[in-house]
Amino acid sequence: MSETYREGQLVWAKMRGHPHWPAKVARSPKGQSRPQGKFWIFFYGTHEHAWLPAADLCTYEENRRKFSLPKKVRGFAEAIWEIEEDPDLVITLGKPSSKRRRRSVQPDRSGQPQDGSCEAAMEQCLANLAT
Repeated sequence: MSETYREGQLVWAKMRGHPHWPAKVARSPKGQSRPQGKFWIFFYGTHEHAWLPAADLCTYEENRRKFSLPKKVRGFAEAIWEIEEDPDLVITLGKPSSKRRRRSVQPDRSGQPQDGSCEAAMEQCLANLAT
């Protein structure tokens, strides 16, 4: 069954040769019209775009547990972190932009930086998804 997706909707996108990937339905590039039955997709983690048919998409939240299991694929852990922690991320002129500023080291309750890295934050995010 083919679904209709709206701009900004979080999805899992499937491209041949790749696992289902965290993505978002994006606005069509300026000056391009949308090919019939396809959506302009922004891929978290890699920050790439592609036109995909609805048949290669499924809703993010409903399929989160099914597809978010850790994979040893470059960029997948970053993609999960971005869609969970910074879903408003957009790419403008090749540069990431967000409504929030990201810090690589977050302060704890006392205001002191935690002894943590981006990798540790991603591992925690993945652990939270598994529960």
